[in-house]
Amino acid sequence: MSTRQDESTLKRAPLQRLPATGVFERIHMDILCNLPQSAGGFNQILLVVCPFSKWCEAFPLKTGGAVETARVLYNEIICRYGPCRQILTDLRKNFTSNLVKEICKIFQITKLNTSSYHPECNAATERQNRTLATSLRMYCHDNQSTWPDYLQGVMMSFRNTIQTESTQYSPYYLVFGREPRNPIDIALIPESTKGLSKDAESALKLIVDNLNHARKIAKTNIEAAQQKYKTQHDKNVEEPSFYILDKVWLYCTRTPVGLSPKLQRKWTGPYYIAEHIGEYTYRLRKASDNKILKAPVHANRLKKYLDPKNRPTNPPNEVNEDHDLNPEELMDMPEILDRVNDTIINHTQNQVGKINQNDQTQLHKDKQPSQNPNPQQDIYDVERILKCRKRGNIKQYLIKWQGYSSSQNTWEPSNNIPNNLIQHFHAQSQSKNKRKRHG
Repeated sequence: MSTRQDESTLKRAPLQRLPATGVFERIHMDILCNLPQSAGGFNQILLVVCPFSKWCEAFPLKTGGAVETARVLYNEIICRYGPCRQILTDLRKNFTSNLVKEICKIFQITKLNTSSYHPECNAATERQNRTLATSLRMYCHDNQSTWPDYLQGVMMSFRNTIQTESTQYSPYYLVFGREPRNPIDIALIPESTKGLSKDAESALKLIVDNLNHARKIAKTNIEAAQQKYKTQHDKNVEEPSFYILDKVWLYCTRTPVGLSPKLQRKWTGPYYIAEHIGEYTYRLRKASDNKILKAPVHANRLKKYLDPKNRPTNPPNEVNEDHDLNPEELMDMPEILDRVNDTIINHTQNQVGKINQNDQTQLHKDKQPSQNPNPQQDIYDVERILKCRKRGNIKQYLIKWQGYSSSQNTWEPSNNIPNNLIQHFHAQSQSKNKRKRHG
């Protein structure tokens, strides 16, 4: 069975933790879509979560477009809580639009994106989405179009709930420094204590001290919870061993319209790794035409590509030394033995002839330039590829020839150049661009 057809369990990379920063230092955003359309025309929810305090906001949307998303981000988040330092989202078009990028640029917010088809990177909102959908289902299962009426009440309960698995505090307390006053709390306050005044300065100092102390404890608890989850997650993981120019298969669950997912190949490619972006995130190019994939890919969706040409053949059967063949039995079958020997010899000669012919064709096709610097030669050595351009639908590469001056550089179509040289050129270009961005 080839590696492409192998449907075994995907190998997972070790878990990478996002650092616990502070209240609204980083926010995560996601869309809960495909909801029944309400009377007001809403059919989506924009969910915003502060991963430190677990404070969450939910806003009903009508279109989920870039303009609507940017308006909510500015009016409801930035104007209310101030600009954060980082925003993490998936690769939806409304999150990667130029409008959202411009808002981030104005307020000096770093925009972070998850890798494609890897929702674990945005687990804070993914988990909150599931809880939100479950909560709304309890209240509006009879009349589903009324879900916006219950949305803010559900969010209030989220903010007031103590996060027992992480911070050990409620989101409300970590944001405001006190627990919210619910109707039952007001009812239980003794009459004798109502209306008593305290020294304002000492009361304020006590609130600030308690808030700072609570946030420090919350940060410690978050880090402990993250470490506990990482330890459990990493029990059955494998450190990825992918390097630049490695050929890989890419796991993809998308099924084209009209085709059955049961019969659709899950592994596509092959691709090769052009850039190492993050700890376990890569930029890929297609091995057949060197086209780059726009979205980065996590190592959990990759596995090594094994070239069928390098697949080992079965070794010849060895004669069992304990059971020698009877020469008289062999002498009874001379015609059969002659036919078998002739078949083996002819097959071997044909295969050798094909290999030699293919090698010669590939050599001349790959090496011969369209404009010969030296017409007495048929084969030329490439020193390096300098540039790439596109003329119509044909990609061309500027070649520096070994032993020739730069004045004799020529533009060659991609089918004249060995594919491994093209892949090496693109991988080096990605690395140079990365150094420029971070330089």
